[in-house]
Amino acid sequence: MSRCWAKLADRKLILRERESKQAKITTLHEDGNGDPYTAPSGKYFTLPLEYWSDSWYRDLTVQGKAVLLIARSLRPGFYLPGRLVKKWYGFSPDVLTDGINDLRKHELITSKDRTREDYGTAQITFTEPHYTLGAPFDKPSKGQIDLGQLIKTPGIFTSERG
Repeated sequence: MSRCWAKLADRKLILRERESKQAKITTLHEDGNGDPYTAPSGKYFTLPLEYWSDSWYRDLTVQGKAVLLIARSLRPGFYLPGRLVKKWYGFSPDVLTDGINDLRKHELITSKDRTREDYGTAQITFTEPHYTLGAPFDKPSKGQIDLGQLIKTPGIFTSERG
């Protein structure tokens, strides 16, 4: 554990001090400049702890991760039109399709088809898939981490995980 703290201190992510026999750890800014940590302001989103503890960061493809990040910023039942993902998010419809398929393979996303009518077109009726993320990514993206949960998670601060 001491080596882990030392690595974080070397990278200027924490400040380690001693108060009598106890270690005092102070978090520093995440860019490694050594400044004190400040909570983010403005709009941001988070990933649940399970993204790391359940190895989703390893198991998902790059396309799956991209769609997951976008989906976390949207409300359940969202619609992502393939023809607009390049304009909205900067990647191709193929990346969207591959990402959704990856999330489906891991049972992290479900879809329901909804029908809509557009009388300004020859086809008139369209069926569109609306997506909802599943656990553990289905909770609102802005929130706080329960440190008690973090400490109890195998592999985060213990050697229980392989």
